[in-house]
Amino acid sequence: STMSSEMPETLVADRYRLGRVIGVGGMGVVYEAEQVPLRRTVALKMLPSDRVGSEEAVERLIREAQALSRIEHPGVVRVIDAGRSSRGQAFLAMEYLEGRTLKQLLAEHGPLPWRWVLAAIGQCLEALEVVHRAGFVHRDIKPSNCFCCNCSSGDGTPLGAQVPIVKLIDFGIAKAVRSRRA
Repeated sequence: STMSSEMPETLVADRYRLGRVIGVGGMGVVYEAEQVPLRRTVALKMLPSDRVGSEEAVERLIREAQALSRIEHPGVVRVIDAGRSSRGQAFLAMEYLEGRTLKQLLAEHGPLPWRWVLAAIGQCLEALEVVHRAGFVHRDIKPSNCFCCNCSSGDGTPLGAQVPIVKLIDFGIAKAVRSRRA
């Protein structure tokens, strides 16, 4: 039946069990998934079914993985694994982050406390500097790609009460910059 072909595999690459969808972007669908052998939760980005045939899209996802896997910095989402599923779908496994994007926070709270914003943006800029030094340009910095790890919804803590912990996410259109200026 055609239904089964649209259903995502239960186990991707023999080790990731897909859970709920936690994000949908131009470059893929992100699932909460269990890395079964290690019994840990990861974020698994997979190319949407209409992009599966696009070799260019697969190459982009693999490039994203290679770009990120070289960067170890608290302000950049950590890449754990990448490859193809048994159906040939490209996937990227990343650390699972809990919290909200700056876009979600703006939607929930309206204007955010300026000191908090300065701290959050400062962290994003530090992370960007590390990314640039590694020879990559993110090319898609916006509130939905800045993730606040200690901002969960409805826990009652006022936003300005603690220093944000912010990470850059979604390097889907990142570009490696070969020409290094002296």
